[in-house]
Amino acid sequence: MKVGILFFPSKRRCNQHSIEEAEHLVSAFERFGHQGEIYFSDNFSFTFDHKGTGLWYEDSEFQQPDLIISWVEMLTAVAERSSVLQQVELLNIPTINNTDAVVWARSNLQTIQMLSAKGLPVIKTAMVHEVDQLDLAVKHIDSFPVVVKAICGSEGKGVAIFESYRSLKSGIELMLNQKISIDEILIQEFVDTGNKDYRLFVVGGAVVAQMERSAPKGDFRANLSGGGSGQPADLPSEVLELAVKAAEVFKLDVAGIDILLSDAGPVICEVNSRPGYKIEKITGVDVTGAIVKYAETLVLSP
Repeated sequence: MKVGILFFPSKRRCNQHSIEEAEHLVSAFERFGHQGEIYFSDNFSFTFDHKGTGLWYEDSEFQQPDLIISWVEMLTAVAERSSVLQQVELLNIPTINNTDAVVWARSNLQTIQMLSAKGLPVIKTAMVHEVDQLDLAVKHIDSFPVVVKAICGSEGKGVAIFESYRSLKSGIELMLNQKISIDEILIQEFVDTGNKDYRLFVVGGAVVAQMERSAPKGDFRANLSGGGSGQPADLPSEVLELAVKAAEVFKLDVAGIDILLSDAGPVICEVNSRPGYKIEKITGVDVTGAIVKYAETLVLSP
C-alpha cells in the first residue's frame, strides 16, 4: 500500500515541527511494510478542459497513491487551499480526514457552531466582530475572567484571558480597531479546572489514547507545545463517548478532542484535525500504528 501525506504548510509560522510529525507518520507506515510519501499542497497545480481536470505535482502528472491523509498546518485561506484535497476526493482516492472535516475543524467558530447545533456540551461563547457587540457578549457569559480566542488558531496560540470588563474592552478595541489580522473574535467563559484539560486521540471512531495535560506555572493553557506537561489518563466512558461523538460531527477519521471536566460535567474545548504525537511518549500508546491499521481497513479490506 502506498500512502500520501498531504501536507498543508502554514504561511504565518514555522512548519518544521509539523513536518517532523508527518515524517513520523511515514515511518509508521514503513514499519508496517507500506510506502509513505509527503506531498506539499503548494506544489500541486491544476489544468482544466472539456476532458476534465488534470492534477500535477512538481510539473509531473500526479501518480495516485492508494490513500491520502490530510495533514494540516495552515491557518488561513483553508477553504481555498484545500481544493487540492477536494480534487483528490474527486479522483476517488480514499482519504483520512476529508475536505469538509479539514475546513470545519480549522475554524474555532465553526467548531463551536457545529457542536452546539448537535447538542453537545460546549463552553459558553459569544462571537463579536464589532466593539459595540461587547456588552451583549459579556451579558451572555455573565462572569469574569473570560477567554478570548481568534477564529483560527491552534496549540494555544491566539488565546488570551481577561480578568475585567475594562481590560477586555481595551483588548478587543486593540485587536479589532487596529485590524491585527483579525475580523472576528470568540469570547468564552473561563472554566476553572485547575488549569488542566484532557486530550483524547480518536482513530476510526474509537479513543485509542488519552492523557491529562497541565498548564505551566503562571499560565492557564495546558497545550504541550506551550510548555504544558502530560500524564496518562483513565477517563470514564461518558467522556470517551463524548470525544467520539465530537469526531463524528466533523467526519474526522483521526482527531484530537480536548475536553474540560467542569463542575457541571465534561465540555468540549477544541477539535483538532492534526493531533500531535507527543501523546505516544506520555501514554506509551502507538497512535501512529493505530492510524496505519485503520488505513489498512480502508484500502486492503475486501
